[in-house]
Amino acid sequence: MSTLTADISTPITLVPSGLSAQVDGHFDTPDQRSIFTLSARAGETLIVNIIPQTPMLAMAGTVASSDGLQAGGQGGVIVNQVLPTCGTYTITAFQHTTASNLDEGDFVVEVVLLPSWLTSQNR
Repeated sequence: MSTLTADISTPITLVPSGLSAQVDGHFDTPDQRSIFTLSARAGETLIVNIIPQTPMLAMAGTVASSDGLQAGGQGGVIVNQVLPTCGTYTITAFQHTTASNLDEGDFVVEVVLLPSWLTSQNR
């Protein structure tokens, strides 16, 4: 497990023909932010789930696109939407300090990226 800070981003890579990935995260201070990046295409559905691993930990996060669009919320599934543009998406995970204020903690970022052809069959 690696310690991540706002100055370092961890790329998330889905295995070939894979639809999901999980990345472990850890913070050493209550206000530390962990940054992950993901390449995606317009029309794909992105689902991001931030899962606390430390007891009593509450997480939150955001997802931002290279063209400035941003979404997110409190931990759990922070994004479940069809992507409007191709490019790099930045996922920021952080402790929700109004719900918990721990000195350190562990979490998992789970990413599911569904191709547009798969989701269009279910509409």
